Amino acid sequence: MTDPVQDDGPQPLPPPPSAGSGYSTSRTVRTGEVDPLRRLRLDSIARFLQDVAGDDLEATGHARTDPYWIVRRTVIDVIEPISWPATVHLQRWCSGLSTRWANMRVRLTAEHRDGPDDDGPRPDGLVETEAFWINVNAHGV
Repeated sequence: MTDPVQDDGPQPLPPPPSAGSGYSTSRTVRTGEVDPLRRLRLDSIARFLQDVAGDDLEATGHARTDPYWIVRRTVIDVIEPISWPATVHLQRWCSGLSTRWANMRVRLTAEHRDGPDDDGPRPDGLVETEAFWINVNAHGV
């Protein structure tokens, strides 16, 4: 008997919704956020994800009504590394929702600027993420 589910390896995440959906902002990549090869570190990506989440809550007014969220799982797919110097554009949208949880996607794209040691243009950066967030109250319930 054969298994009807075939594993063809990792599948790309679905594309973002149409322009204007969700929340968007930009950040400058700083030297303290990169490794010795000038690539954005994973902990810096995680900090960008946390910051854009807080900015999104503020912009939508949900920081007053639903300020407490706990991240349970985050998938980070570095398709093309983001490197310094660059401006990172973050697009955030909800890919699944309940009354107590949300799946949130964030796409990070980068416009690289000429760096001090660049021998030529670098490819534009692209990082896809998805996180599972749980909403709790002030008592953690």
